[in-house]
Amino acid sequence: MTKLTPAQISEMAKTLHRARCEKFEVEPFSKEMGTYDLEDAYKVQAEGINLRIESGEKIIGYKMGLTSKAKMEQMGLHTPIFGVLTNVMHLENHAPFSLTPFLHPKAEPEIYFITNQDLSGSLSLEDVPRVCEKIGVALEILDSRYKGFKYFSLPDVIADNASSSHFVLGDSVPGSTVLDWPQLKIDLLSNTEIVESATGDAILGHPFLSLCSLVELLAQNGKSLPKGSVVLAGAATIATALQAEQIIKGQLQNVGSAVFPVVP
Repeated sequence: MTKLTPAQISEMAKTLHRARCEKFEVEPFSKEMGTYDLEDAYKVQAEGINLRIESGEKIIGYKMGLTSKAKMEQMGLHTPIFGVLTNVMHLENHAPFSLTPFLHPKAEPEIYFITNQDLSGSLSLEDVPRVCEKIGVALEILDSRYKGFKYFSLPDVIADNASSSHFVLGDSVPGSTVLDWPQLKIDLLSNTEIVESATGDAILGHPFLSLCSLVELLAQNGKSLPKGSVVLAGAATIATALQAEQIIKGQLQNVGSAVFPVVP
């Protein structure tokens, strides 16, 4: 396994940053240098986020990735990961999404949390309703910087900020709302047609466990989750490719929906 030098980490982060800003594809790093470890992959991710902060963006939360069996099978990977969300990535519900500046845009339905206090160390499933201001339905838009958006390693995914691009926060309920979250139906619709469907338990067996896992993963990286953070729990279904003239909707039973039209 290759151990990255600080110079390599910096250069990889700059390459991915340029690829995102200038909209060009790059070869997966592991294809050229071999497998590198997750610790170094998260360092590349952090360097990339620092470049975004230097350009004026602000961290507002995190996303969990590879939390569903369907998603793991689609990507050929098997370990939950996290990425970082910034304010520039947030699209208002019902606002149009233009395909033009993106390489491989896909969408997936998610459950999201907004925390009401700082969280660190560990969190139990039973704690989640108490520490969340609201829980709702979201859509995440993915867009990899790697050629073809496939056949890359777990470290490559992490380095590229877990393939994150944008997200839409839809309807929500107070965190204390009593619902059978693992059994709530989650649908992804394209022009009123359901194209993917699952239930909440597709996310780690219980969507609340995604927030618990994130707090633990952040602790392992010496970080905590600030009050007011947005957390995307991870997709319950596989992602669908976006095309112009679609209306994409994520629908969560007993909660509501998140929507965006796709334009050229």
